[in-house]
Amino acid sequence: MPFNVSTFTSAISDTGLAKPALFECLIVKSPIVDRITNFGKTQQNLRFRIESVNFIGRNISTFDQNYHGPVRSIAYRQAQQTCSMTVILSQDMREREFFMQWQDYALGHARTDKSGRVFPNMFDTGYYDDYVGTIYIDQYSYGDDKLNKTQELINQENKKNNVDILRERQIEKLLKYRISLEEAYPISVNDISMSWIEEGYARLRVDMKYFYSREFETNIIETDWVVSGWDATSGRYMRY
Repeated sequence: MPFNVSTFTSAISDTGLAKPALFECLIVKSPIVDRITNFGKTQQNLRFRIESVNFIGRNISTFDQNYHGPVRSIAYRQAQQTCSMTVILSQDMREREFFMQWQDYALGHARTDKSGRVFPNMFDTGYYDDYVGTIYIDQYSYGDDKLNKTQELINQENKKNNVDILRERQIEKLLKYRISLEEAYPISVNDISMSWIEEGYARLRVDMKYFYSREFETNIIETDWVVSGWDATSGRYMRY
């Protein structure tokens, strides 16, 4: 069926393109923060340290059934995949320690004992409910360009507040899709590659196991309007 370029571009622009860089991974709940208060900031800052994550898929486990003719594959359960993420490490590798201590609540706390002695229960596994948490994977898109509307508002602020605007930007983020990993925990904290010839930064790969996932289609608009400039009245730069 023939079509022209305008039809093609219109079909693409109607729904847009999902961009892999517009994501955020949030660890909403973990056993670490509930028990070790100084890890609260580490968990919060992981949203800026998780540089890549897999938007999970789904597999179906089947069995073959044959009465006559071709074999039918009958679905009988969902096969969960692990969710892999790559984390940028701080100098003290606190992000690695966060996930290792999370695993300690499942495997026992022998790793963090500095005495070298063997004590009771050091290798006892934890209760399931005590080491599972919740993770959100959010996918965003950018909204329409609001430059003309924003510039009009800036001009009004110039006249009202005697402010000489130097620069402005408005970003409209639209949360399009969210996956929630329920009862998640780090099944694998992988090794970190170190090398004298490497000039970059260290990364840690973590594989998360989860019981089930929930998916949400959303249309939540988050607008971040930052205007900065010189305020002639106060004699300093202002941000609105």
